[in-house]
Amino acid sequence: TIEHARIIPRDCSLAGAEIRSALERRLAGDADAKLPRDDERLNAIVSSFDPTLCRQVLTGLARSGTYYVPTHETREMDARAGDPDYRNDPRLAYVPERLRGFWAQDLESRDHASSPATAAAYRTFFDHGLSITRLAFESGIPVMVGTDANDTMSIPGFSLHDELLHLSRAGLSPMDILRAATTVPAT
Repeated sequence: TIEHARIIPRDCSLAGAEIRSALERRLAGDADAKLPRDDERLNAIVSSFDPTLCRQVLTGLARSGTYYVPTHETREMDARAGDPDYRNDPRLAYVPERLRGFWAQDLESRDHASSPATAAAYRTFFDHGLSITRLAFESGIPVMVGTDANDTMSIPGFSLHDELLHLSRAGLSPMDILRAATTVPAT
């Protein structure tokens, strides 16, 4: 499986190979490997989306039997960290106070680390991830529902319903969404 709506969008981008290479070099200990700023990286991924490359990537994933769990919930947190309506979700009343405190710190650090340009890039990338999920599904990649429940703003129980709505926004039919939450994972 591939989790999170960030890897496939990157690999469907003409900038993807360079970004992947820089990340791999950095992870291997190369302190000189230059990583682009978040806004640069996200904007490059979205702006250099290549439909032909994406079809190749998605066809290969479908042939290999890869399943996709986009967990759009996690990308929504990146995109909406500074949104007061998001941060004051009334459903937070069901989250233990201590965990809400950790989440508030996480939201604060994401929001403070983001310039307006970076915040806009995260919002655009979130929407782009929804489009990629639709393309993945249309390419025959089985999509499964996942939420990373208890991750920041992924409120257990509610997050499942939120993720179902994200899959609807991605263009999956109601029946395909139900399958993504039931029979596809069971298979």
